[in-house]
Order: sequence, then structure tokens, then C-alpha cells
Amino acid sequence: LNIAGHFGLRFMRSNPGNNAAYYFYEAKTFLNRPECINGDQGIMLSRLFFESLGRFDESLSFMEDARLARKIFQTGQWITLPGRVCSSARRFESEGLQERQTLNAFLHNFDAIGFDEFFNAAADAYRARHKSGRLFLKPFLLIIHKQVCARGLKSAVTLWYKTGKYVATNGWQLAFALDCRRNLRRNFAPGVGPTPRLAFYDKWMAPLLTSPPGNFLTALMALFWFYSRLLKSLLRN
Repeated sequence: LNIAGHFGLRFMRSNPGNNAAYYFYEAKTFLNRPECINGDQGIMLSRLFFESLGRFDESLSFMEDARLARKIFQTGQWITLPGRVCSSARRFESEGLQERQTLNAFLHNFDAIGFDEFFNAAADAYRARHKSGRLFLKPFLLIIHKQVCARGLKSAVTLWYKTGKYVATNGWQLAFALDCRRNLRRNFAPGVGPTPRLAFYDKWMAPLLTSPPGNFLTALMALFWFYSRLLKSLLRN
């Protein structure tokens, strides 16, 4: 059977703070939704299914787990296994939780929409992140800007539209984050509490946001967010 299993995560933290954010990221790992499953969750599947998927894509030195997860969503089914896997939060704590998750979002988005130029141009900068220390997004933002501009206007517009489409398909995370904040206040364990806002979003909001007009709107929002973030980083220096 084309079934793969994964565990939910518990982050092992050394520093206090960001409780709501960590709760949200832990709760996401219990879901069987795209962009919620990564290699640190203990992916389990049969050898036959693994071979049929072409094994891991090792064309990059990273993203192989995300690419495998995406293939499983396309051809099979994910299930959440009982229990949790403990994962170190050291990288989040040393680099900065917001900065690391922002870079992760870039990586997942660009991999999903086929923006390979970014990975080629950012390979050296990304490999340098294996060293401990604060993560600065400015080099990556500049690489994105330069690579998008190098494509020409028509291709750049298409790229931003695809980004908007990707963002729209992940709009459910905002509703889920609101459910998580409520469940945290009520002392529910991550992945256990009710999710009425997510259910409302899936039924009423998702069809609107993932439509072509919705994709266009989210593309504009992503474009505005990106260049405001880039401008802010340039003004700091």
C-alpha cells in the first residue's frame, strides 16, 4: 500500500520564550497536510513504496525530505503515528526562530514552484548556515531580487503569481495558528485541541483564496511583504 507514517514533534529547548510559536510548529507536525511533514518526524514507509518514488532526490544537499513528502502526497497517503519524536531546537535558538522559519518558507516555496535559479545562486550562502550564529536574511533577499529581475518582466510576473498561488494554498495556517493560540491558553497538548477556525477556513475561505483572483491578491501581498522586508534590511546598514 502507498502509505507513509510520521510522528509529531516535540522541540527540546534550552531557552524560554516563543511559546506560542513553538506550540504552533509542534501542532502542525501532527497534521497530514502539505508543508507539515519533514525528515525529522521519522518518516516510515515500505521499501517498495520508497523505491517507486525514486528514493531521495539528492540533486541538492538539502530539501530531499520535503521533496519525498511532496511525492507521497501526490501518489499515496500520510498517517500520523502515535507518540512523538524529540527534535533539538538549537538551530532555531542560535539563528533566530523567525529568521530560520522565513528562510524555510522561501526554500519550500521556490522548490514547489520550480525557481531553481535561487538554489543555484544561494548554495554557498545556505551551506554557510551550518555554522552556528545568527541568521541574517539580507543576503538571501538580495539573491532573490537579483534572480527574479534577471528573468525579465513577463517571467518575473509569472513567478510572483506562482508564489501567490503557493501562499494561498497555505493560507489555512493563519486559521490554524489562531486555534493553536486558543488551545495553548486552554492547556491542550499540541495536536490535541479543537480547530474550529481551521474547519471554517477550509469550508468557506479556501475556495475563495485559492481561486485565480485570490491567487492574484496573495501574489500582490507576497510582493509587498518581500520588498518591504528587503528595504528594511537595506536601511539597517
